[in-house]
Amino acid sequence: IYGQYSRRFFLMEYPNCDIIDNQLHHIGDGYCKKEYNTPECNYDGDDCIQFNEDYPYCDVLYPPRIGDGTCYKVYNTTECGYDGG
Repeated sequence: IYGQYSRRFFLMEYPNCDIIDNQLHHIGDGYCKKEYNTPECNYDGDDCIQFNEDYPYCDVLYPPRIGDGTCYKVYNTTECGYDGG
């Protein structure tokens, strides 16, 4: 949970999310990250909800790069909406 550095509240919200303490601030920080885009981490604290709706079959390492104005060959696929269009 963004802004949180104590694991206690985090574990109440995401008891099965596999994340180390110094990475807690990444959950819900506004950026979708592949490693936390899981049901256990609530799809990166809801950061990946829109990405998952728009590109349900796109499996990429850095989801925020899709549609960022730069065409990346690895994201230029049907599954990834041709890098967001």
